[in-house]
Amino acid sequence: MLQKLGDDSIEYIESYGSFFEELGLEYKPGSVPKNGATARYIDSLLAAARTKNTAFAFAAITPCIKLYAYLGSEVKNALNKEELEANKYKRWIIENSSEDPQPSKLRNLKTAKEMDYFLDKLSAGLPQKELDEIEKIYKEGLEHETEFNLAQLIDGQEVVVPLFKELKGFKFPFVSNFDLCCIKTPEELKRLEDYEESVANALLIVHPPDKYSFEAIHEAFGSASVTTLEKKNGLNLGVGQFKAESGCISLSLKVLQKENLDASAYVISAFWSDDKIKSALTEGGLVDKISHAGNKGSVESSIDKLEAFNNILQKNNMLSLYIGDSVGDLLCLLKANIGVVYGSNVNLEHVEEHFLVTFVPLFKGLIHKQMEYKEQTSLLSWKPSPGVIYNFTHWAEIEAFILGS
Repeated sequence: MLQKLGDDSIEYIESYGSFFEELGLEYKPGSVPKNGATARYIDSLLAAARTKNTAFAFAAITPCIKLYAYLGSEVKNALNKEELEANKYKRWIIENSSEDPQPSKLRNLKTAKEMDYFLDKLSAGLPQKELDEIEKIYKEGLEHETEFNLAQLIDGQEVVVPLFKELKGFKFPFVSNFDLCCIKTPEELKRLEDYEESVANALLIVHPPDKYSFEAIHEAFGSASVTTLEKKNGLNLGVGQFKAESGCISLSLKVLQKENLDASAYVISAFWSDDKIKSALTEGGLVDKISHAGNKGSVESSIDKLEAFNNILQKNNMLSLYIGDSVGDLLCLLKANIGVVYGSNVNLEHVEEHFLVTFVPLFKGLIHKQMEYKEQTSLLSWKPSPGVIYNFTHWAEIEAFILGS
């Protein structure tokens, strides 16, 4: 397998000549200068190869092959047939997303699965010290591959991510629903689910609009029946003791500590008191770093939550990002330049469908935003896409979106 990998690698590298020809470019081996990310990745691969440990070599190269196969598959799934046919990188996308080992012998889904299989076999029976080294090399390989991709240009221009590159020197309001910062008990989750369902059912009674309209959604949330329901049923939510959720806390700390990023972090809570919020944030080391926009008594409905968010935007009039996970976050998600939803929420999805809001996976959304970005000079001109909300399933996704790694 290792010999086959080496032979296929050489053939794959040589195939880049034809890639260049298809793009109307002239390619000569060694004519393209290596950037720092490429040089560091090469050094890492050579270091693993010099150990003459086959498992170490596989651990170093597997992240690269798996990532390309994953990206090829995800990009292909994000494009419709016409977009794929018109894409100048069509051949790369198809070859890297194919299950068929031909014509691409190295970077495709089949090879990626084989690499995992052989890495597991090579690792079987090794002492713990070597297994730890394999894990270290694998992680370093993924970090180098990520750094390498982030260093590349697309058609001579910067990519739309990470956000912080375009936000240097500007204020960046980073806002989250407080519930996302916490781990909940089964009882607390049940109360939240019942509450969400009751609010969603009240909204679904409203006659659906003919087209997306923020005003129509605002009017629905502002109706007496919905606001009364939110305030009445929400009284049972402010019970219990929340604990900090590591994913959200870790992300907040990294955003706030990022050099040259003037970020301000906020949480918006409809029902939790300052004391309980401070307790959760203290555990995460953020009590003095995150501002609480509204507490029990001042924010009791989705309309109140939107007003609190608008107050934040008045102080920070640059690109805004709001992270939510509930029906009550919908207005804020639509108001922000970039509204993103963590995980899945059936009730939220029903309400979004009812009011013709578009729910787009973050990765797919970034592909289309990059296509639009060709005509823009700065990411700061990234206007909200009316009625579009993005979703993510892992905190690492939103961290890479904002910070790059």
